[in-house]
Amino acid sequence: MLPGYTRLTSRWFDESGDRDQLTLPGIEELYGAARNDRAQALALLQMADLGIDDVVIDQEKRNRVSLVHRSANERVLLDFAAESEGTRTWFKLIGPVLTALKHGSLLLFDELAASLHPTLSSQLIRLFQDPATNPRGAQLVFTSHDTSLLNHLNRDEVWLTEKTEDGATRLGALADFAGERVRKSQNLEKAYLHGRFGALPDVDRTDVLRALGLIG
Repeated sequence: MLPGYTRLTSRWFDESGDRDQLTLPGIEELYGAARNDRAQALALLQMADLGIDDVVIDQEKRNRVSLVHRSANERVLLDFAAESEGTRTWFKLIGPVLTALKHGSLLLFDELAASLHPTLSSQLIRLFQDPATNPRGAQLVFTSHDTSLLNHLNRDEVWLTEKTEDGATRLGALADFAGERVRKSQNLEKAYLHGRFGALPDVDRTDVLRALGLIG
């Protein structure tokens, strides 16, 4: 995650008024209570079903971020640093995502699905695919090793990387690896894992066991 993403997301939760106003009717439609930018950010945070009710920004402590968790009988304030990696990752994504949707800009992520449940990753992709939540045509470009995300992408949205014999990395469109047009009805994840498109790691289990000294 790029430096400063936590700070960028914090601005969306800041109640001081020192931030740009955002109007995205699509997110309001999907998440109901999102009547302003802070509510939209909170709606995305709560979409992860992490048991988080609110976000507190303590400006007297250099904008220290704490998340308010709900329990059976009380609400518990937990410092951001004490949150799980998955929660911190999702929180950091919110600011850049809402900013990109607002301005119709390009958003780049390396290893999008790292520390995220596949369901959250797919929902994030959907925000950019749906004209209701992306009326300005923002684009999301990301890398991932999570093959399940192939089922949430169109054929022309997928590019694969493959190591060549000389150690270089080749980047090509999915159809190029397939050698022919990919059928719309094809299960892309299943086809990829079966070697239909190449671009799979070449792992020889026998060589691994021999290197570990487990076989002769």
